[in-house]
Amino acid sequence: TPGVQSVYTFTAAPGQKVYFHILEYGRGMEQIFWRLVDDNGMEVFNTCFGCSEPGVQTLTRGGSYTLTVGHNTNPATGDYALEIGAR
Repeated sequence: TPGVQSVYTFTAAPGQKVYFHILEYGRGMEQIFWRLVDDNGMEVFNTCFGCSEPGVQTLTRGGSYTLTVGHNTNPATGDYALEIGAR
């Protein structure tokens, strides 16, 4: 559905390294954003699928992190696949 955002959460230890990789996304979804914030709302990254890939991020705070995928004004819809893992 256009404008809908998918929200994912995970817990990390202080200083943990996590890898964020886009495996694929549907045509027309280049401007769909993915954004990671910690439990204090501090942004770790905020980029679009077609802009750049976050790669390895060192999560300085321990606790809960929220990854939001979507764009509230971009009408693009489709499938995407992300790979996220500890390093």
